[in-house]
Amino acid sequence: MVFTTAYDEHALEAFEAQAVGYLLKPCAARSSPGGAPRRARPPRRSCCGSAEQSQLGRRRAHICTRAGQRLDMIPVEDVFYFSAGQKYVTVRHRGGEGLIEESLRALDAEFAPDFVRIHRNSLVAVRHVGAVERTADGQYVVRIAGSDEASR
Repeated sequence: MVFTTAYDEHALEAFEAQAVGYLLKPCAARSSPGGAPRRARPPRRSCCGSAEQSQLGRRRAHICTRAGQRLDMIPVEDVFYFSAGQKYVTVRHRGGEGLIEESLRALDAEFAPDFVRIHRNSLVAVRHVGAVERTADGQYVVRIAGSDEASR
């Protein structure tokens, strides 16, 4: 797919939809879309691709999260943990949090061994683990290094 629009703020959404090109109107003669259709082929993993789409043995360097109407590109090394909720997975990272529509199973397969499953609904980045503590009720809590963040 090649997207053409007068609004550059939609570029991330276009690439999340597996766009192979993004043209900003008005299109000058030298920026004609002639090359974009030639590049078009079956959808591949993009910078905003999902875990299910990255089965080529390569891992994504960024996770594309949704925060309201905004899409954010989060470097994987900045992710503290993934936490599954009802329909979405929350991605907690250095800059805050966002939502994705991917399964923890697929994320676990893609990012192991750098992320470990600590509960059926949580994957934690090993690089960000500061401590593992046992609470009075016998539960374990993983503390994120250099932060007040914790995941059960």
